[in-house]
Amino acid sequence: MRNFYQPPRFHSFVLWLVAALVPAQQRRQWRASHSAVLTSLWTLIERGEFPRDGQMLLAAFSRECFRGAVFTRFSPEQLLAAAGHPVLPFAVLSVILLCTAVLTGGLPTLTRLWMEAGTATDFVFGHAFVLTLAGAIALHAVLNHTYSLRGWRSALFLGAKTLLALFTLSCIWMESAGIVHRALLPHETWWIASRVATSLGFLFASGWLAAWCMSDQRRRCPACLRRLASPVSLGSWGSVLDPAATIFVCPKGHGSLTAPEMELNPEDQWTRMDASWSVL
Repeated sequence: MRNFYQPPRFHSFVLWLVAALVPAQQRRQWRASHSAVLTSLWTLIERGEFPRDGQMLLAAFSRECFRGAVFTRFSPEQLLAAAGHPVLPFAVLSVILLCTAVLTGGLPTLTRLWMEAGTATDFVFGHAFVLTLAGAIALHAVLNHTYSLRGWRSALFLGAKTLLALFTLSCIWMESAGIVHRALLPHETWWIASRVATSLGFLFASGWLAAWCMSDQRRRCPACLRRLASPVSLGSWGSVLDPAATIFVCPKGHGSLTAPEMELNPEDQWTRMDASWSVL
């Protein structure tokens, strides 16, 4: 017989997983205190002390436990440094691509397109046309950006990030369009409307994603490829000799970027720093 005041096993298991984030010397005490809070919360829920849904309260408790465990393991400075790390965009895009592959059973639409490549079928032609148009829109967004590359590392990072982002977006579009196609196959009118809507959304998202990659690269150090930090606003919008600008600094001390806020002088200025600035 189930204990009336015993928390659900799922939430106890989640708490056990979250406790793995806590440092080893604090883990046992952290797990014991939060397990007691979970038991007390579940007891009050079972007694009907809360007017709200009990599952919502348990979900909120799990989120707070995760947040507390993260800030126990990492300091705010470490979290900010991790948020600007050059590996983060690739990790996020890879996770999204992996989740898409798992949820769709191995990207069946992409597999079929690869197997039928070179054949003159409507399936291949339709996807090739939309993908080519999306690539042209993304290229147009990249060429119209004011950012100028600084070195081969920055160019290689930008190219790899943009290609992975567009490939992930293309997989999401193809697989979602395939799912909608199978769901609306008996209704030809709705199927055509969904195809047009998803294709237009994909084209718009391709241009926006390419522009975001350029904007993200503009705020990165060309030496270590980390996100620049500590923005400081200088100048005045009404001054010609001292226009408004924002200065960003590399967290590793490689240099500073002066980004003008006025359209009359949109060119960024990168200033290298010597090794003595890295200690700051």
